[in-house]
Amino acid sequence: MLILYGGEQFYVESTKITGWKPLGRKFHVTKSDGRILQELDGIPAYEVYQKYLKIQNDENFFYHTLEFPMFYEHNGTTILRVPVASNPDNSITMSSDIDVNSIVRISYGDPETIIDSIKTAAMREGSKNTAYTKSSVQAKSLTHIPLASRLANFISATSLELEEMNQQLANINKQLKKTAITDGLTGLYNRKEIQSRIGEGLHCMRGGIFSIIMLDIDNFKQVNDTYGHQEGDNVIIALAKILQDNNILDAGAFSAGRWGGEEFMLLLPDCGIDCAKDIAERIRKCFAGTTFQQAQSLTVSIGVSQAREDDTLDSLCVRVDEALYAAKQSGKNKVVVC
Repeated sequence: MLILYGGEQFYVESTKITGWKPLGRKFHVTKSDGRILQELDGIPAYEVYQKYLKIQNDENFFYHTLEFPMFYEHNGTTILRVPVASNPDNSITMSSDIDVNSIVRISYGDPETIIDSIKTAAMREGSKNTAYTKSSVQAKSLTHIPLASRLANFISATSLELEEMNQQLANINKQLKKTAITDGLTGLYNRKEIQSRIGEGLHCMRGGIFSIIMLDIDNFKQVNDTYGHQEGDNVIIALAKILQDNNILDAGAFSAGRWGGEEFMLLLPDCGIDCAKDIAERIRKCFAGTTFQQAQSLTVSIGVSQAREDDTLDSLCVRVDEALYAAKQSGKNKVVVC
């Protein structure tokens, strides 16, 4: 019997139906050979299914992965590739070719989406299905893990991955923050940060005391001109190490920064002028006793000033700079208080 349909109002339309939803993050196909999917994001493809869905690399692999094909878009069309078998090298044989550089996601079938998408039905051809026996049903039950369990494991693995990514992001942000306030050569605070700390000290003073020390390496230009910038850097780093060594400073809490070039600044909370002068003398003597490979011995001039209630950041920094200038003008290698 042949049935024909026709008429001016009769149209034929083809519709692609998937009903499959992407699950989790995207993966980059980094290695494949025809139907053999070898690597996703540089790791064996099977390990992705094992990590996220706990699917074992055994004879039941195909049965368990039917619910979770690979999903990707190509020229505006949704394409599914079903894992057919897992291989000893942890690659996966797919139902069809999958190209290198494809961006894929694991997907799962959503019955409601599939039903809502159905526009036509086709008759099935072939022999009658063989009825399940009790033993075959029990055997299937022993090896089958419910979809809900797979999805629960996927959520667990993805959550752990998200936590790890958040921790990595926190570490990166911490490092970026440190980089933003640190001098690259010495590891001391940069000028902006030490200025900010001095300003904060003034703002929070409220009857307390603190002092600052400004240092400048004597005849530093001559070091660079005679021995080169590498030796100049060695000299700067050596002084920075002294300024970071509390065994030398014996100053409790303090902040050390590179002010610029061969100039440095030290912030000493809860430290009056006499205390600051003693610390400055220890720094001066320690640096003068340091021997360099080429420059031999060098000295440092130091200005010291205690903050006053009516100080601004500018007035305090100008005053300590004047003390440093006086130390330079009066012969160098000395401490001047202002």
